[in-house]
Amino acid sequence: MVLFTSGSEGVPKGVELTQTNLLANIRQMLALTDLQDTDRVSIACRCFTSFGLTSERLPAAWRGMFVLFILRRALSRRADSVLRR
Repeated sequence: MVLFTSGSEGVPKGVELTQTNLLANIRQMLALTDLQDTDRVSIACRCFTSFGLTSERLPAAWRGMFVLFILRRALSRRADSVLRR
């Protein structure tokens, strides 16, 4: 996977995230949390951010969790009712 930096400290560039990097990030997040496959999670972080990928989407997918992606603020009102089912 290649992430592209914003260039805040120079010219924007592509940075490789290897499978080893991604697995290490997943393991770190799972070590810090008590996520179970029966949990439900809502994700509101933008889909194009590396933080959203490595701290939210990949650990949830690894555990096989139900994930509700909140794409708009209007949907956030409905999120609670969906997650409580």
